[in-house]
Amino acid sequence: PTSIGSAITSSGMTVRNPTVGTNDTAFRIRPQLTLTTNSSYTPKNSDPQVLRVIVGIRFPEIVRIVIPASDTPGKTAIDIEQNLRRLQNQGVVTFRRPGDIATFSAEVFSVTDTMYATKEGFAHGIELQLRRFITP
Repeated sequence: PTSIGSAITSSGMTVRNPTVGTNDTAFRIRPQLTLTTNSSYTPKNSDPQVLRVIVGIRFPEIVRIVIPASDTPGKTAIDIEQNLRRLQNQGVVTFRRPGDIATFSAEVFSVTDTMYATKEGFAHGIELQLRRFITP
């Protein structure tokens, strides 16, 4: 079981949001509520009740990147394609946009061949599709 947030010590509505990109990924969940009391607790006088538990789903942002599949110094197009395919379904990878120093983390879930337009016509490229969870 994974605990999210600190103990709830007062009545009323409480919201707990896990940190995006850490332990918040689940395919199936079973919420478990634990009541901790002390010796002065009298259940006949104060019966704690949970009205409802709501679990929200956060959908990923899909990022599409096309990388030219052409030979570069020291690497062939086939080497580049194989290296990119190795990233698929291997967890979170850090990316940087061209001309920018900021980075972002995402999971590569698709690697495919594609064609893209250039000034001279069309060129062969490798398309990556990334799954990125962000905080709204």
